[in-house]
Amino acid sequence: MKNGRKRMLWPCMQFNFHAKFKRDDIPAEYVWNNSAEKVRAHSRLVPILGQEERIPTQVKASTENLDYKQLYKAIEVGNWYKTERLRQQNPDAIRARISSHKDTPLHVATLSGQIEIAEKLVKLTDPKDLELTNTFGATALSLAAMCGAKKLAKVMVQKNQKLVTIETADHDHGQLPVIAAAMYGQKKMVRYLYGVTPKDKLSPEEGENGITLLICLITAEIYDNAKLNPAGWGIVPAELTEDNFETWKDCLKNYLVGNGLWGVVSGSTENLDYKQLYKAIEVGNWYKTERLRQQNPDAIRARISSHKDTPLHVATLSGQIEIAEKLVKLMDPKDLELTNTFGATALSLAAMCGAKKLAKVMVQKNQKLVTIETADHDHGQLPVIAAAMYGQKKMVRYLYGVTPKDKLSPEEGENGITLLICLITAEIYGM
Repeated sequence: MKNGRKRMLWPCMQFNFHAKFKRDDIPAEYVWNNSAEKVRAHSRLVPILGQEERIPTQVKASTENLDYKQLYKAIEVGNWYKTERLRQQNPDAIRARISSHKDTPLHVATLSGQIEIAEKLVKLTDPKDLELTNTFGATALSLAAMCGAKKLAKVMVQKNQKLVTIETADHDHGQLPVIAAAMYGQKKMVRYLYGVTPKDKLSPEEGENGITLLICLITAEIYDNAKLNPAGWGIVPAELTEDNFETWKDCLKNYLVGNGLWGVVSGSTENLDYKQLYKAIEVGNWYKTERLRQQNPDAIRARISSHKDTPLHVATLSGQIEIAEKLVKLMDPKDLELTNTFGATALSLAAMCGAKKLAKVMVQKNQKLVTIETADHDHGQLPVIAAAMYGQKKMVRYLYGVTPKDKLSPEEGENGITLLICLITAEIYGM
C-alpha cells in the first residue's frame, strides 16, 4: 500500500492493521474500498469476458477505471509529468471517475499520499468539481481530513468553502469533514476545520453534528483545545481533561437523555462504556481482555466502537490474530455473523488482511460465513471477492475452495464476473 493509504486502515487493512493506522475507529470501508487498486491489462480483459453486453450492469462500474489505468498509475506513483500529459490529452479526465469506486484523480492523489500532485490538481480543478464524491459519499476533503493532510485541506477550502459543510453520504446520517478528522484522531486537522466550519452546523439546535463531534473528541482523546469545549452548551461543567473523562461521559449521557437525543446518537456513544476492552484488545493484552469479558459475558458480542465493531472485528483490524482466535473459540457460531456499520463480518476483514489461519478458524465454526456479503453497497461482496480485491492470493485460493460454487455461477448473479475482474486486476492467475 502507498503511504496515504496506510494512514487509512478503514480504514483498511493492516497485516498488523493497527500498527499502520493510528486511530481506533477507522471505517473499514475506506480501507477496503480505497486501497490501491491494481488495474491491469485491459487488452486481456476483452477476450476473457467476451462482448461488453455480457457484463452485468452492476459490474460495469468495476471496469470503467481500466480506461484510466495510465492516469491512475501515474498519480499513484507520484509522476506529475505523466499525469499532466494525460490530462492535457483529455481535459475532462480531471473530473473523471478513474477507479472502480468512482474516485476522481484528486481522490486518488489524496489516498495515495501524493499531496504535491493533489495540490496541483486542486489548482486545475473547477471549484464545483471539488464537491464530487466517490461511491462512499466522500469528497476529497473528507479523505484529506482523515489522512491529516492539513496543507492540502487548506488549499481545497480556500477554493471552495462549501466543502467543510458537505457530509459523507454513505451512512444513514453523514459526517462533516471535521468529524471525520476527529474520528481519526487528527488533532491539527480538527483544530483547522473547526475554525472554518460554520458554527451553526455544530449547534445542538441544528441536529446531532455537535454532539457527534464531542463524542469523537472524547473517544479520540483530544482534550487540549479550549475552543472546542462546549461547556457553554450547558452539557458539561468544565473543559475536558483526561482526569475528568468519567464525569464528562456521565454529563454527556444525561444531557442526551434529557434532550431526547440519546436514541439518535446512542450508536456513537455505546463504545464509551467499552473503552477499556477496546484498548486491551488493540494493544494485545489478552489477560485484561478476558478479565473484562468475564465481568461482562455479553461484551463478547457487544458493539465496542462507534462503527459497531464487535471485539472480534477490533482484534482482526488491529492485527491481534492470537486474541481473535481465542475470541472465536468463545463465541456462539451465530455471533460470528454479526456485521459492523459497513456491513462487514469479521471474516470479510480477515479476508482483506490475508489472515488465512484466522479465517479457517472462523469458517470451521460457521460455514455460512463464506456466503455472507458485505451489505454497505447496492450489491455486496463475498469474502472471496474482498480477498481478491486486496490481492490476497493464498486467502483467495482458500476461500474459493470453501465457497459454494452456486454462489459464483453466472446464473446466480454477478459474483462470478466480479471475482473474475478482481482476479485479473490483482493479477491472480492459475485459479
